[in-house]
Amino acid sequence: MRLLAEPRCGDLQDIFDELGRGASYGASTTHLGKLLPRIEGGGGGGCPVLVLGISRLCYVEDE
Repeated sequence: MRLLAEPRCGDLQDIFDELGRGASYGASTTHLGKLLPRIEGGGGGGCPVLVLGISRLCYVEDE
């Protein structure tokens, strides 16, 4: 079994940008848009892979 970091959806980058932290978080395989093509291309090594994405819906702004 391979364990992967929790991937985030592309719309989460908008939140980082709004918080002034967008430059700290660039595109990597922890982004679903980059991770899914790798997995679909066989990057999982033939092992079953469960992918959970963190989207804007998971964000709750503290007041």
